[in-house]
Amino acid sequence: MKAEHEEEIHEGKEHSTDGREWETKLTPKRISRRRLLASIGLAGAGACMTVAGAYGASASSVAESVYAGSTPENDSRLHPRKPGPWIDITQPPYNARPGGSYDNSAIFQQAVNDAAGEGGKIYVPSGDYLVANGFTIDKNYLTLEGTGKLVLGRHISLLADGFRCSGLRFKALNTSSQIRGIQAETALIGRSIGRITIHNCEFEQFFYATNFRGTESYPIRDIVVEGCRSIAPVGVNAGHFQNLCTINTYYSGNACYNGQNATSYNFFGGNGKIKIVGNYDFNNSYGSCEIENSPGAEVIISSNNFDRQLWIDDSSTVVIDGNIIKERIFVTVQDNDCKSVIISNNIADRIYVDKFSTYRAGKIKNLEVCHNELVGPGGWGIFIRGTYTEACRIVENRIAPGFTSGSIGIVRDPGLDLEISRNEVNGLVLFSSTGGAIRLYGNRNHTLSGNHDVPTLERLYQSSGTRLNVADRKVFQSQTIRAASGSAGSASFAIDPAAAGSGKAVKLTFTGCVQHPAPLFDAAEQTVILSNHSGAFHVSAGALTKISGNAATDFTTHFQLNAEMTELIVTITNAGTAALAVSVSCIEHAAVHVPV
Repeated sequence: MKAEHEEEIHEGKEHSTDGREWETKLTPKRISRRRLLASIGLAGAGACMTVAGAYGASASSVAESVYAGSTPENDSRLHPRKPGPWIDITQPPYNARPGGSYDNSAIFQQAVNDAAGEGGKIYVPSGDYLVANGFTIDKNYLTLEGTGKLVLGRHISLLADGFRCSGLRFKALNTSSQIRGIQAETALIGRSIGRITIHNCEFEQFFYATNFRGTESYPIRDIVVEGCRSIAPVGVNAGHFQNLCTINTYYSGNACYNGQNATSYNFFGGNGKIKIVGNYDFNNSYGSCEIENSPGAEVIISSNNFDRQLWIDDSSTVVIDGNIIKERIFVTVQDNDCKSVIISNNIADRIYVDKFSTYRAGKIKNLEVCHNELVGPGGWGIFIRGTYTEACRIVENRIAPGFTSGSIGIVRDPGLDLEISRNEVNGLVLFSSTGGAIRLYGNRNHTLSGNHDVPTLERLYQSSGTRLNVADRKVFQSQTIRAASGSAGSASFAIDPAAAGSGKAVKLTFTGCVQHPAPLFDAAEQTVILSNHSGAFHVSAGALTKISGNAATDFTTHFQLNAEMTELIVTITNAGTAALAVSVSCIEHAAVHVPV
């Protein structure tokens, strides 16, 4: 088990020296439907009023009526700053040249410089525009839109608040220079920036499509990246969306293709309040998503379709729910605690919990693994290394047959507190090492192996639905026997056959009730000894002891084993004059063997 798991670990986390990235989302303010209908001026059945009629002759358009004299472009309710006029990058005095051969870097930079101080807008018509040296956006609330493609030899440097980019396509000039598409670095300006929206854009052949690099003192806040597509070069080191020290980031509806040695959706160090919802990733050999070194992360990862690994390392308060992940979900510690992680309702290959690389500090605490479908392949369906785990619940998961090492592998440790319950295991549950508080019950289709001794496990429960093992006792579900006056009724309890040279006690409790003419109740106890003398089975019953001794509830008992010696058949004969109902409870005690 250890060798196989360590081989898995070594798939892990060799980072490029470049770092990681991120993003966030702003939601545009919506127009009131009621106000819109009012502005159109619908009145009466089939009546139609012009906008001018509804709002007076001064309103010359629907937009003017809805916005009370303002258009959507300059309405301050939709834009935090009043926007300036549009700059068409192809019109004088800029005259950008599409075609891919003329370097338009200076033209784009001049357009940014000429844009309004806050709220400038640059439009890029269709065509391929070579921008060999990139350009810098240092104007707040700048909008960059259009249908054109920017071929970048260097990244677009983002150093201002409120940037919005929509509809454009970006392509790296080459795949050898590790070019980023859009890069924000707060260390260059010594302050935080935020309110960044990248919407419906395409990125091709970049080392990273977006690279958001904040610092602990100056994080980047409120980032939205949605509806974008990024295609990395095949066989070249590349990721897609990189985040460092970002707060309140939102990735939704994006699609990533290819990549190696860098994760597609990557959050590395100091990130918080992350939402990764409804994204797609395909063919990144390193991994699809990683949240790393973010102790206060607060992460929701939901409804994604990931082709490769999802990795949580040294990060806390994480919900991974409702994803399809075609490799493992990996939770690790190296330097910090990893607390309050919920992994639920996913379809994944497998789930592993361990340390990463050279361990220095931290524990995995309050880990919940529930309602997942684990389909393989892999060594283990679920693997937990208790050395680095303090509290964990594995509940109501379904593990497909066929894992090479077993369905569940547990490395025990004195500090481990673990519950494994109500899982469809379909294979081996293996415990190695010793110690810890383990609760194991209600699981189906499994075999136990390794160090699962009852005293060290505290309580070993095994339930079949009709019985429950508690330490060395088997408690059966109660059954009710009914018998008319002078008649008999029976019930069977499945027991463990007594081995040769052994005997065991079965204690029975009876609760009887008759209508005579008012209801009368009584209770009784009886102990039965089941023994095996060299293959000959014997049943010996002790005295039946009643509580009240009322003659109306009198009954006698008889016990026998079935032919296979696997069921104790309890028969009750009603000795009273009224119909009798008796509830029978049964406890089977552990067997004792003849001393040798």
